[in-house]
Amino acid sequence: MFRLTFCLTLVVLSGCGGLLPDPEKNPDPQPKAAPSVLAEGKKLVLASEPAGAKGVIAIRKDAKDGDEVVVAGQVGGSTKPFTEGRASFLIVDPSLKPTEGCETPWDFCELSKKEVAAARLNVKFVDAEGKTLEGGARELFGLKELSGVVVKGKLSRDDKGNVIVVASGLFVRPEQK
Repeated sequence: MFRLTFCLTLVVLSGCGGLLPDPEKNPDPQPKAAPSVLAEGKKLVLASEPAGAKGVIAIRKDAKDGDEVVVAGQVGGSTKPFTEGRASFLIVDPSLKPTEGCETPWDFCELSKKEVAAARLNVKFVDAEGKTLEGGARELFGLKELSGVVVKGKLSRDDKGNVIVVASGLFVRPEQK
């Protein structure tokens, strides 16, 4: 009897959608951003795509520390490309194509880690003090895995070979069907 009651309770709770989380509907929940942060995020979204965008691979190869860049890519390069609660995410070169063979296609599991790393960079949005904005990029910019983006900003390289674009603007490309 206990087992039957327990099973029925689980069915009811999951069917009502209230108490058990549904990872299909929200695979990577992020805390809600404050209204002031949401307003700041909206200011960073560009109405039109900036000209002169280069792919991630070209930017990594040609741009130097401190250069102003316009880079095109797609959100991905890791199983979790978003930094939870921060306006920071990974993008990869648009030439990388996800396959259905990966559990999370945006991590490009069919490629070697070295290939993915060579085609990936980090994008972050910072405040006047240089701290990464609070609030997840999903909420602030309406992004999801494999969203096509064009980012304007200043390139930074660290001593570990990581490439970061401290962004001043973001254009989200319309989804292609």
